Amino acid sequence: GGHLETITTSTQGTIWEITVPGAPPQAQTLPAATAQRSKSGSRLPQIQPQAAPIPVQDAVASRPHGKILLADDEENFRLFTSWALRERGFEVITAQDGQEAFERFQEAPEEFALVILDAYMPRMGGLEAYLRMQVLRSDLPVLFASGFARGPSIDALVSGCPGPADVLLKPFSSEDLLEAVKKALRPRT
Repeated sequence: GGHLETITTSTQGTIWEITVPGAPPQAQTLPAATAQRSKSGSRLPQIQPQAAPIPVQDAVASRPHGKILLADDEENFRLFTSWALRERGFEVITAQDGQEAFERFQEAPEEFALVILDAYMPRMGGLEAYLRMQVLRSDLPVLFASGFARGPSIDALVSGCPGPADVLLKPFSSEDLLEAVKKALRPRT
């Protein structure tokens, strides 16, 4: 009974509007949230971190220990993606752009098992941020999230990476995200 609307523009990126029907009190599955206003004036959920990670009960359980660094300039995307990952037991550190992501990564490069970077962000894009991270950690896997990379653009983005890289096309579901994360964290032979 819900509704999902995706709006993609070349100047603002991808915007998702999700409308869901109310759930009975005992069936609530989202974390507690408080509302705040975005720059455009719309109400955004402010997801509160959970006290302890939820135990992971599928193939993600075999992932290497470590945090996921998530960088995207779209606040709604960061909220959705970090919530989906935290619900599966991951510790997620977020950044608003590639510059902030690189600064967070520099603080403790060995703590991160994966980085998820929007391909196109202000100040520093995902590819440039990843290339800088690669200097500090050559084995670091990356997932580029993009609403614009299609066909040859995907090949160009991934071929520009010296390490393990893949692209996750926006919009995606939480299931698509988790499948891509599992693939990125599989041991390489």
